[in-house]
Amino acid sequence: MIERLTRDLGFETEIVVLPIIREESGLAKSSRNERLTPEEREKAVIIYYALHSAKTAFRDGTRNPAKLVEIVENTISAEPLAKIDYIAAVDPETLEPVDKIEENAVLLAAAVRFGNVRLIDNIILNKKQ
Repeated sequence: MIERLTRDLGFETEIVVLPIIREESGLAKSSRNERLTPEEREKAVIIYYALHSAKTAFRDGTRNPAKLVEIVENTISAEPLAKIDYIAAVDPETLEPVDKIEENAVLLAAAVRFGNVRLIDNIILNKKQ
């Protein structure tokens, strides 16, 4: 989305997309992690596991975005400390929801609260994986 906005506004700026940096546990690194209690921090890893489970299902042939969102939702919902804000399968450029996965990549994104802390994470799904 930032790349498209930069292009559309004619900015001569190079956007460099890098992989998410993760803690050893798999939790996406964020300054917000410092606000988690030790128990919340331990349990927040469920976000990574849920997204990874959906990616595994995608690699195994699941192409229905609703099914992939359901995998993430069911995995995270199993953790009592987690309160889901959203889980979505969207076009990575427009952030519009997708109803099927074809040739284009799909962003599988989640926002989950642990106590007063809202954590976000995502993965890209594409057929090259």
